[in-house]
Amino acid sequence: MLPAGLQIKAGKFLSDVGYLNKQHTHDWLFADQPWLHEYFFGAEGLNEVGVQLSWLPPTETYLRLGVEVLQGESEGIASYIGEDGFAETDGPRLFTGFAKWAPDLGQNHAVQFGTFGGFSRAFQQEDHHDGEHLSWDGDAWFAGLDFVYKYDAGGAYGRGNFVLQGEYIYRQLDLDFAEDDHGHAGHDHQEWKQDGAYLQAVYGFAPRWNAGLRLDVLGLFNNEGYDHDDREDFGTSYRYTGQIAFAPSEFSQIRLQASYMDQEHGHGHGHGHDDHHDAWMFVLQFSTSLGVHGAHAF
Repeated sequence: MLPAGLQIKAGKFLSDVGYLNKQHTHDWLFADQPWLHEYFFGAEGLNEVGVQLSWLPPTETYLRLGVEVLQGESEGIASYIGEDGFAETDGPRLFTGFAKWAPDLGQNHAVQFGTFGGFSRAFQQEDHHDGEHLSWDGDAWFAGLDFVYKYDAGGAYGRGNFVLQGEYIYRQLDLDFAEDDHGHAGHDHQEWKQDGAYLQAVYGFAPRWNAGLRLDVLGLFNNEGYDHDDREDFGTSYRYTGQIAFAPSEFSQIRLQASYMDQEHGHGHGHGHDDHHDAWMFVLQFSTSLGVHGAHAF
């Protein structure tokens, strides 16, 4: 901790962009992360080597501002290869910022609003499709909003507690595209635009029991990219998820979850197909925490 409300963190850490990214898996209220986090930040989240500087200004309500300078190797927003024909770019390659504000709502109610964004000066990806080797090299930026509302009913073991949270992320990729196997001269510039959101609610309906619903959307307002040389809108994908969980103790939980996916292709560069699928997924999860465990963040 530094003077004047400043704090610095260095090493490998989960970025503070958004609300869910900094949480470990055992803190999640569902068995898996929302689609937009996996799609924009990768399966491991925005987990990078770098430095973070944050500031708590002396205001009457909670306000936290921060910036991060990161190496830039996350597959969703800062995918980096740096070899085999791709430009080598030394780190740091990813720069992010965030702001979080929590007005005082009294003893039983709490809310936090956030905004965040970032710029990656190196975004590189390759794909093989129908015997063709495809590659993209350029930069990317993203911006988003998040919020969480919590109600503490004061009941035994979480009975009556309620949590409502959601996030929205918009991403734009500015890339040079090469289709090597066709021998195209030079590179074609492409601009990909995608966004996504989720909204989830969880309610403690009995001591040690909770149930929740979540809606995931990819391509809410934008899902534009290219199928060969043609710019296309690849549509909107939805996922509907319900879960019910029981906590035998403070350190363990059993969860049953079901999801229905109504999915369009074409959410990533290199996947310009407008095929449609739907599918069900069921998860039975047991989680436990061992050893010293610090206090959970808000």
